[in-house]
Amino acid sequence: DLTTGLRLVVFMALPASVGLMLVADPLVRALLQHGQFTAADATRAARMIACYAGGVWAYCAIPVLVRGYYAAGNRTAPAKLGIVAVGVNLALNLVLIWPLAERGLAIATAVAASIQTALLALMLPRGAGRLAWRDLLTTFCKSGIATVLMAAAVIGVDRALAASADTSRVQSAVQAVAMIAAGVTVYLASARLVRMGEMSLLFTRPQGD
Repeated sequence: DLTTGLRLVVFMALPASVGLMLVADPLVRALLQHGQFTAADATRAARMIACYAGGVWAYCAIPVLVRGYYAAGNRTAPAKLGIVAVGVNLALNLVLIWPLAERGLAIATAVAASIQTALLALMLPRGAGRLAWRDLLTTFCKSGIATVLMAAAVIGVDRALAASADTSRVQSAVQAVAMIAAGVTVYLASARLVRMGEMSLLFTRPQGD
């Protein structure tokens, strides 16, 4: 069921995208900032990761949608749309790399993946089944509410444990772990509060297993 698969993508990828944007800085400092990798390098890397994070939902949705094409016996359309996405990515790389440097490459990748996802969804063959757009919209709205609450909690922890440029890797690691823990806890609690059925789908065993 493509709709169910995409609902799970929204449920997991939307908070993952926002969460990665918010936790990128302390995470990069904890993992990479040492030796010749300076605080300025960490900041640049974190900003690039945050830009890539904007396309997490698309990176996750593409393989789900492609399976729908394969189920309908259409193996050429996904390849053609993939080529279109590569072309868009290349064009955006050439346009954005000069003003935005490495962030331009990240943005180009995220935008190209988003366009590919939209085209795959809109051109879905009949044999793959219809997408229940109302159900997807409901999931998106509920996940959006939970994600906003999650973001507020993560930002609160970030400010409470604000790291300076010379913070040690251990302190950055503690900050990153605390932010992730707060985000996961608040998101799951909020998702349960708004009654997201996707939570039960995650733990439901398919029939026949």
